[in-house]
Amino acid sequence: MKRLCWKSPVTDYPETNNEHATISKIKQSTKDCYYCEFVRGETFIKYIRNGNTITVLTIGRDIWMTDEPQYTWCLESFAERSYGHVLVAGLGLGIVVHFLAKNKKIMSITVVEREMSVIDLIKPLLPKDDRLAIVHDDFYDFMKKDQNKRDVVIWDLAVRGGEIDLGITQLLKIKDECQSKYGKDCLIFRHGMDRDPIGEEYANNHPKEVTGTKRMLELMNIS
Repeated sequence: MKRLCWKSPVTDYPETNNEHATISKIKQSTKDCYYCEFVRGETFIKYIRNGNTITVLTIGRDIWMTDEPQYTWCLESFAERSYGHVLVAGLGLGIVVHFLAKNKKIMSITVVEREMSVIDLIKPLLPKDDRLAIVHDDFYDFMKKDQNKRDVVIWDLAVRGGEIDLGITQLLKIKDECQSKYGKDCLIFRHGMDRDPIGEEYANNHPKEVTGTKRMLELMNIS
């Protein structure tokens, strides 16, 4: 089987840090089951990584974002399907911003990030684009007071450790909340639950939420 060298829009980020946030490179070998909103024709992606070098954003000891393939593919797909005025919940490494900047159908890109340390670290590494605005705020607080038109919302918030149940609740609710705010025509892209067996449990417990046939895409020997 052909071996592929993994590269994402943030692969070339330098390893750097500020008082609270750090960009680093690590190698990992684990299995993930990832809910991916029909990316590449799949409801779930199951990815087996064998020692990939990935880029990681941490705050303190918590991993907030990585550029693992299944996660990056989701954001790439969301960006390609976006148009008009796009609202992004969470900046992280800024992967989705790199993809959104390539989409000529997009009129504005608003990214809401609650951690100023992340903004300070990542903003200088983003593509220069007059359509891009980064707002320092909690996404849910921002959405309550937002008066602008939004055609697409990309929900890209970290779920860590003991917050996993809260994260699943947010993922289930956010589509209705955003469409109640921005209208039924607003597209909502979500992803998450990147740890077995959480993805499996989600699919089993929410058959109406996960429409169509659940399939797994397995990619082996990517390094």
